[in-house]
Amino acid sequence: MGDDPCHSRLAGAVLATNLLRSGTTSPILFLYSVAFISVPVALYPVRGRLLKAVVAQQRNPDVTAKPDRLATAWTVGFVSVVILVAVIALMTTPYGMQSYR
Repeated sequence: MGDDPCHSRLAGAVLATNLLRSGTTSPILFLYSVAFISVPVALYPVRGRLLKAVVAQQRNPDVTAKPDRLATAWTVGFVSVVILVAVIALMTTPYGMQSYR
């Protein structure tokens, strides 16, 4: 998808229209929606640290970039917890209570 913001807007519009459609929505659409929203929310608190790292890399391209472990741990942890909560919430609904025989 790249860095084109048009793709993000298009994906958001597709998710929104599918969620607003009358009728039953699929559980996977709910999970995709949660994941789609949780990534920008997870990056919001660490955006300053990420921006500083990008600017430093652009100023000194010869220096090897070091990973920001705090930003990585925060982002992965936050998204993992959000997805776990979404799956648990989905499992408590009638979608999760279905028996597959």
